[in-house]
Amino acid sequence: MFIRNLLFCFIVLNFGCFLNPYFRGAVTPEESEGFSSELLLPFIGNPVIRGETVFFPQTGLTWMRCTLGQTFDLQSNSCGDTASGLFPYCFSPDNSCNGGVAGRTLTSGPAFDACTAYSPPGFSFIWRVPTHSELKSLVFCSNGIDLTNVSSSETCAAGGAYTPPTILTNLFPPGSTLFGIPYWTSTSALVDGSVALEINFETGATLSSASKTASGLLRCVAGGDSFSSPSFSQSADSL
Repeated sequence: MFIRNLLFCFIVLNFGCFLNPYFRGAVTPEESEGFSSELLLPFIGNPVIRGETVFFPQTGLTWMRCTLGQTFDLQSNSCGDTASGLFPYCFSPDNSCNGGVAGRTLTSGPAFDACTAYSPPGFSFIWRVPTHSELKSLVFCSNGIDLTNVSSSETCAAGGAYTPPTILTNLFPPGSTLFGIPYWTSTSALVDGSVALEINFETGATLSSASKTASGLLRCVAGGDSFSSPSFSQSADSL
């Protein structure tokens, strides 16, 4: 039974299995006892595209591929039009939207509500604004410099010439990442309660002085600490 479920996961769903919450309930603790997760290492790590979302097995996070407010076109695999929505982190320049404590993440407010309302067809998730570390993990510099663990204003240019946008365009399709306006993270600044962290996907930099009342773009995420037993309403035949 265990081997059958494992093969079904890889062949039909191709979802990263044990690291994917969709698969966690497919086997019993008795069936999985003694099974080494090292056997799965050759199969994990490659993101899985499902229409307008992409799942990262290594982190358990599912991302929207377009910017919130854009329309994903399956036939052309592209994100049409400019994002129709720009959202402030909070309506007031304080910590009221992030639990009343500096450095915390969003618990309410316009950006929080916008991601919560996102509902792509066929999926049932709890969507949210990503933390700084989560959104920064998407930064990709074509010149090879790694900024994914950098929380400063350092840009991809530190490694020489690069090609924007600073994101993997094979996963996030043409037009999905906009320039000129940064993307909000859920992370409030530690000291100044009036600002929160943003990511500029034109340069790859973290911006740490953005007023919470300023308008920003959103790329919502599901999974991680806020993951709550989502259902996948598409049948295996429709994948």
